[in-house]
Amino acid sequence: QWMLKHEEDLKQHPDLIAPEHPKGALGPQEPPPNRPSGRDKERPKGKPNTMPLHHVECFNADNMPESKIGEFVKQLKGQEDGLNRLTVDEYLENIANPVKRSRAVAQTARKKLQTDLQQRFQDEFSKTMDVLDAEEAAIKKTKEAMSSLAGLHNPDLSAGGKDVIDKFGDRQVNSSIGPQWRPKIKDLKAAAEKVPKSMQKSTFLNVKLHKC
Repeated sequence: QWMLKHEEDLKQHPDLIAPEHPKGALGPQEPPPNRPSGRDKERPKGKPNTMPLHHVECFNADNMPESKIGEFVKQLKGQEDGLNRLTVDEYLENIANPVKRSRAVAQTARKKLQTDLQQRFQDEFSKTMDVLDAEEAAIKKTKEAMSSLAGLHNPDLSAGGKDVIDKFGDRQVNSSIGPQWRPKIKDLKAAAEKVPKSMQKSTFLNVKLHKC
């Protein structure tokens, strides 16, 4: 509920995935750190350097309130995009040797977001409050916002992702998607392994994620 009430404030931040925005409302998403910015342009749909399209078994959102369905779909799209930026070779390597989550990486990303949000809120409150009151209100509002946000790995580490916090999004939604990956990995891995070994380093994943 807090996320919905303050959506206008939060959606301005580049690290947040705000719920229920029309497609394209936030503009083009930047590629995650440590990845070539032109990677997406190199692999338009139908180009020969992608594996045959694989539809991953649907993700169940039955436990989500209606107000968070848009966020659920948006987080799935973020994971889909993240997977499709991986080559088959990278994906299979990540699945074979899953990256361990680093607490330091998460803490650094959260600290940066917290600092940015607090400054944004303080600037807002300073228009109608004195400096001390604005600072106190900003700290409180930032704490409320951060309590409902989780760092997003696109894709999840269990699904072949790297330990890079790509965005922040609703914690409940993220916690619902993550565990659902476990039974879906086998089929996706099998589809990726059909790509000849000699082509795996130059062939990108081509997967589709969707809500049931």
